[in-house]
Amino acid sequence: MARAALLLVLLCVPVSANPVLETLINEFQVAPDSLERVELHPIDWMSLPFDLSGCRLVTSAGTAIIDTGIVIESESSFVVLGRANVTGPFGLADDSGPIVLLEDGNSWPLDSVFYAGSRTDWPWTPPPGTSSGLHTWMEYYPEPTRCFVWYIDSTPTFGSTNDDTASAIRGRILDPNSIPVPGAYVRISSSVGGRTTMSALWPSPGGQFEFRCTGPGVFWVTAWKNGYMPGFYPESVRVGVNQVRGGIDVYLVPLAVAEERAGGASAACIRWQSGRLVLTTDRAATGVLTVNDIAGRILYRSAVAVKAGENRIALPALHAGVLIAEFRAGPASVRGKFVAY
Repeated sequence: MARAALLLVLLCVPVSANPVLETLINEFQVAPDSLERVELHPIDWMSLPFDLSGCRLVTSAGTAIIDTGIVIESESSFVVLGRANVTGPFGLADDSGPIVLLEDGNSWPLDSVFYAGSRTDWPWTPPPGTSSGLHTWMEYYPEPTRCFVWYIDSTPTFGSTNDDTASAIRGRILDPNSIPVPGAYVRISSSVGGRTTMSALWPSPGGQFEFRCTGPGVFWVTAWKNGYMPGFYPESVRVGVNQVRGGIDVYLVPLAVAEERAGGASAACIRWQSGRLVLTTDRAATGVLTVNDIAGRILYRSAVAVKAGENRIALPALHAGVLIAEFRAGPASVRGKFVAY
């Protein structure tokens, strides 16, 4: 099933770093309009059966009232809400928006989901014909806790259990000597619905990470830590159905080493001059040029062919601030930090 995972779950991360299951909304679809729907599945605090009659479903279209007789009967129930069983305006924006389920009368929130965003509990917007589904699992350290990730499902499973969540991206964060770098942050981004959106991020205590439940798709991996230049996996990571992609190693170079290398007269370097990125190399090469902001967000990425000597590269308009560029050709790379204004 084609889906993009929404949360980064790291190997050996304490359970407090994982999102704790609190969501009543189990799956939702935003396009085409005829299939806009929201699926509910009971959560631990609910007293079952739970009568939804008269509860309010607030979407980007307005507030709809759930029809009489809509009840969550048991722990195995899946209730699908849509135009057929609500009264009033109902519609889910194709790009982003809120779904808020409220109690009748008191406006007390039962659950809410906001899409698309970069917070750990925000799903990405599902492209037309797909849904955002919830995958849950148990962590047992330091205490039993049910955690979750969101993913995009190409074959929605409304009315039944979400399935096929075995895919993952795994790797390590290493220094130039291939020694694990503990405490680095990892972010994975993907083009979803024509937009680049980012996963949640957490530190990698032992230099290892695992991004669970990605589903088929193409992803970019970025890592950073104070005292190091941001690192980028040089290629996109393509994941197939229920495929686990391992060996996605990202290298971080200490700032002192990178700056010394960039400052040497004969060394390859990247600098910013007169509105152009100037890449100096000692040989012709073809590689990938990536420009990130200081938070690790990818602002530009493209294949670039360079000649020996200075190469002046025009970039699209970039926002002002400290930016970091990397040119990687095979195992070799050069990084530079500059200020755009």
